Amino acid sequence: MENLKKKSKIWKSLRFRMIMLLIMLPMWKTAEEVSRFISLVNGRAKTLLLLENTDAMNCLDEVLELDGVDEIHIGLNDLHLSMGKKFLFEL
Repeated sequence: MENLKKKSKIWKSLRFRMIMLLIMLPMWKTAEEVSRFISLVNGRAKTLLLLENTDAMNCLDEVLELDGVDEIHIGLNDLHLSMGKKFLFEL
């Protein structure tokens, strides 16, 4: 029984670490928001930005200058609505 408890504790610890390998920032609008996010993560996980609106698209060059952005994904549905498009793939 003790061995099972020890394995359970190890599993919980590993599961927590696996969850924290990557953290996402959705609906950001400014480079300042992204910079604050990166400083809060502080290298403890990879950072993923979800680009979902025209404000984010307009400051993308600034964001790309920041150290600490590991990935950027494009949220097509929200982005096309933000741009006033009628069809998802008009972008």
